[in-house]
Amino acid sequence: MTILLIVLSLWSVVHIPSATGSDWVIKTFSEVGATCHNMDRHCQSFLPLDDCKNKAEELGFKFIYFQSILDRPLGERCHIYSSCDSTRIPVLGGTTYEFIGNVYHI
Repeated sequence: MTILLIVLSLWSVVHIPSATGSDWVIKTFSEVGATCHNMDRHCQSFLPLDDCKNKAEELGFKFIYFQSILDRPLGERCHIYSSCDSTRIPVLGGTTYEFIGNVYHI
């Protein structure tokens, strides 16, 4: 992948996309341990993190809650949300990600 960097000033920030070309960030909430509410969950499945992100992008959704094997001993779990306007505290830990698109901050 070729990355073109353009620096306009000393204060410019260049964002380099992930290997897939998609930008996902860890979403934080004011309440520690919160994630998107179940009423906004579109689907859930046993997918690895990269596949979970790709599936959400394919569906046009921008929020996922991912539980690794460390969070969920029975296997990785992918939760895809249509929105994240309401929150909940899940029983098992995990990480909420937000898709911010394929952007470059210059």
